[in-house]
Amino acid sequence: MNGLEKEFPFCSNPDCELYVRAGGLGVVGAGNWAVLPDGRIVGRSIYSGVYLCEPWDANGALFLQ
Repeated sequence: MNGLEKEFPFCSNPDCELYVRAGGLGVVGAGNWAVLPDGRIVGRSIYSGVYLCEPWDANGALFLQ
């Protein structure tokens, strides 16, 4: 696990259920992919220096449900 994975949440949008950090309660593992409770697998990318998971666009709008 590198420093970025420990320091920043998986998704930087506080409204996202993936606004969690590696090592947090209920979080298993670390990396750039996550499995949601419903079984969907999502990735994350960096937009203007901010981590956002795939369901959020660079403007913070939810586009995948």
